[in-house]
Parts: sequence; structure tokens; C-alpha cells
Amino acid sequence: MTTPSANFASDHAEDRARGGIGSVVRLLGPALVLIAAVLIVRCVYLFLACPYDLSEDEAFYWDWSRNLAWSYNTKGPGIAWSIRAATEVLGTSMASVRMVAVVSSAVCMLAVAGVAVRVARLGGLSVRTQSRAGLIGAALIALMPGLQVTGLISTIDGPYCACWALAAALALRGLSDERARWTWIAFGALVGVGFLFKYTMLMLLVGVVLAVVVNRAWRARVRQRLVWVACGLVVMGVVGLLPVLVWNAQHEWATVKHLLSHLGVRFDGTAPAAGAPAVAAAKEPWSIRFFAEFVGAQIGIVGGAAVVLIAGAWWALRDKAMTAAGALVWFSLPLLAMYLGIALMQEAEGNWAIAAFVTLAPIAGVWCARFATNAGLREAGDEVSKAPRWRFAAWHGSVIVGVVTGLGMLRLDLVQASLRGVSEKAAKLVPVGRIIGASEMAREIDRRLDELRKSTGQEPFVMVQHYGRASQMAFYLRNQPKVICASSFVGGGRRVQQDFWPDHRPDWPGLIGRPAVVVDSFDQAEIWRGCFERVTPIGELPGGTRGTRFGFICEGYKGLSAPANVGY
Repeated sequence: MTTPSANFASDHAEDRARGGIGSVVRLLGPALVLIAAVLIVRCVYLFLACPYDLSEDEAFYWDWSRNLAWSYNTKGPGIAWSIRAATEVLGTSMASVRMVAVVSSAVCMLAVAGVAVRVARLGGLSVRTQSRAGLIGAALIALMPGLQVTGLISTIDGPYCACWALAAALALRGLSDERARWTWIAFGALVGVGFLFKYTMLMLLVGVVLAVVVNRAWRARVRQRLVWVACGLVVMGVVGLLPVLVWNAQHEWATVKHLLSHLGVRFDGTAPAAGAPAVAAAKEPWSIRFFAEFVGAQIGIVGGAAVVLIAGAWWALRDKAMTAAGALVWFSLPLLAMYLGIALMQEAEGNWAIAAFVTLAPIAGVWCARFATNAGLREAGDEVSKAPRWRFAAWHGSVIVGVVTGLGMLRLDLVQASLRGVSEKAAKLVPVGRIIGASEMAREIDRRLDELRKSTGQEPFVMVQHYGRASQMAFYLRNQPKVICASSFVGGGRRVQQDFWPDHRPDWPGLIGRPAVVVDSFDQAEIWRGCFERVTPIGELPGGTRGTRFGFICEGYKGLSAPANVGY
């Protein structure tokens, strides 16, 4: 019987004979084919067949990209800079904005494949198993429903997960390769770049520290490279923390206040205007439902891959020969633990812990690769040759569920239409309303703007009560104008990014006396009559979810005063 150590030695002999680049191509070849195929299919889909408008978040980040800054109210500048780069190269379109997500997903898949190959190699597994592990690891990223969404929709999570995967790959190399020096500099840079997308990138540092603490050999290696590690931390601070700190120091630490508000820390905010419904509902009392919903959301994010991810992590922690795989578990745990703890105290968004599953995917790839075929079983040794059938069922389930959700995601409108024939309640569960309708609404508003120009002889503007819908209108209206956002001025809304741009605020002097089309989440004409000379309700606008988007034709803008204090 061939032992793992013998396989490992023969692998290195082959690698030295064939050369480093050739070895990488040989090991990652199947994964590269898969990544290229997914990349091409997604590009063709977005440019030729995608029926979806930009979501509110995507349009919001695109609006940021038109107003480049060192940072922003709620997030770092990474997503805005990325979208700006994409639109500069490809022009401004739905597809070009979403290319950030597509490219990020491909990078994430490649990094995960590379990590899986390294883990398999360090575990003494054969070349065939290493290559298979890379393929399966990359496939899992493409099969998990949550990561399928981040591969098509341009939010912060796609680039953040890509940075997480790349930084994890560098950390693992730094810990496992005694020659690694510059690796720690690159690791710091990647953590810094990831921080520009999502601040919880720093939780990967906590995971790396935990992995070092539990491994004596790695503690010694880090001590030997302490200067390089320190340099990496300095680079991380310059690349990631410095831009955010500079912007916040210039803007009353807005991001800090926003993040603390998520944890229940309140800052001064004015009461809503008389008669105005509150935009943000009162905070719901704590319930165990928060925790249950968060756990359920995690299962929804990973889909059918849940079993292989859990089984792989359990195996990695128990198998002493798979030290590198165990390190990846430690990389993931702090992020998961933090949000599980938060979910025990308050409501948490389901996607907050998504990056944790990125570093579990390579482990699952190695775990599945050892049992993928009879050949793999023989290579793994007699002890595991009698693998239970549930292991094969778990992998096949991951593929089936992933393919079904991936295909269904491409045409949620058709899924909703088919469900409507069964049950209206079931059809409402499909969240297609968030990504369809913005362009239709913009066409109606453009028509109303043309009528106002003719009837008043003035250039009208558009004012929207909700920041996300304001950004959607900015993207889809003719000539992509600056849209005024009244979120924090009416209804007690919190401070939003448009409040930091003078020409996007309702108190901008250049608006006085002009006509406007107003879009509100509520049918509340009395609020707008206080700031316009004439207000004519036009009812619900097309393209919105029923009862959520109302339009008003307004003339003679008198202005709105900013509240004395606004919440974050």
C-alpha cells in the first residue's frame, strides 16, 4: 500500500522535475477550466440575457462611484473604487457594474482552489487528490447559493470574500513555508484591501492568531519572521485603515457611530415631523427567533454544501495529519462566533458571516476529494476505503442543490410566475421585486419630467424619500442626473451617504423655486405640501412593490431644513 508520506515525497520529486509553473498548471488545470467556464457564462448572461435591474444597494454603490472619496458613511471605499474602475473600462451599464461581482467570484474560486491544493499537499495526499481537491473547492464556491448571489450582484460581499480567500491563502503559506518572508507583507496588503470593502476583514487576523496559538511549530515560525509579520501589519494599516480613518476624522467619525448603532448604541436623532410615519420601525424586542433566523440564513447561504462543510471541518480538527486544514477552521471560527453571539443579543443580517464559509470550502474540497472515486479511496488508504454512502450523497446533494439554485437564480421572475399558479403566498417569497421594476419606474418619471418642463419652462428635479430608490432613479433616469435624497429630512430617517454631498440634499440652494417629481415610500402628500407651493398626487408608480412607491408632481419648491440632530 502506498503511504501518504510516500505520495508526498514523490509529488515533490515530480514538481522539481517539471518546474514550479508547470506543477501549478497541472494541479489547478481542472479548476481553471471550471473557473473560466463559470466566468464566461456569467459574462454572456449579464451582457445578453439578464432581466434584472440594479438592486438598491448596487445603485447606491454606483452612486458612490460617481463621488469618489477616501471612505463613506457606512462602508470603506473599496466597492465604489471597483465599480468606478469597471465603468471606466466598460462604460456605464448594469452589466459593467456587476462585472465587479463576476471577477471577484472568479478570484475567490481560484484562491480557494489553490488553498485546497496546498492543504492536500501538506497532508501528504497524492497529486491526483490534490488536483481533485482544488476542483471541488472551486466548485463549492460556485454551488453555494449565497456565493452564487455575490457572483452576480455587485455588493461588498463579493470582493470581500475574494480578499478573504486570497489573504487566507497567503497566511497558510506563511505558516507552512519556512522560507516565506514577503508573504506576510502581501498578507497585510490583502487584509487592508479587504478592510476597504468590509471592516470584518480584521476577523481573519483573529483567526490566524488562534491558528498560531494552537500550533507550537507555527508559533516558532512566526517568532522567526516577527519583523516581516510586523511589516505586514504596517502595510495593512496604510492600505486599509488609513483611508477610512482620514475620512472619518473629517466627518465626525460617522462610520464609528453607524457601526455602534447596529449594536444598539443610540445617537441623537430628531422626532419625525408631525404626521409623518417613521421610516425606520422601532427596534423590535429581543427574541430567540433572531438566533434561529440567523442560523437558518447560514444554511440557506451554503445550501446543499452544509453537510460537506461541517463534515470537512470536523475531520480537519480531528485528523492530526491535516494541520493546515485545521488552521482554516480556526481562520473561520472568530467570524462565525462573533455573529452567532450578536444573533443571541439582537437581529443579525444573514450575510454577515458569509466569508467564514469561504475558508471552509477548501477543507470540504480535500475531504470530498479523498472519497470522490474508488481511485481516491485506494489512494487514501485501506482505513477509509469503506467510506459510508452518506459521504457520496452529501457531495452529490451539494451539486444538485447548487445547480438548481444557480439556474433558478438566473430567472427569478419566471420562478415567481410559476409559483403564482400554485399559491400567491409562495410567489411572494421570491425576492424578485428588489431587482425588477426600477427601469420601468424611471421611464414613467422621465415622462412626467418632460411634461413639467413643457408646462413650467423650468428644469425639474427628482426627490426621493428612500436612499436606495434615489440611487436607482439616478442610474436609470435619462442622462443619469443627481437625485435628491430626503431620507434624513422627512420621516425620521437616519443619516445616509447623500447627506454628505451638498448637491444631493433637499437644502441645496439651487433647488429653490423649481418643480419636481417626488417619490415617497408612503402616500403622504401633506408632508410635501409643506415644502412646495403646489402638490398633485399621481398614485402608485409602476415598477414598485404594491403600496410602497407613490409619486407626486410638485411645483415651486420652498426648501427643507435639515434636522438639528440626525441618527446614524
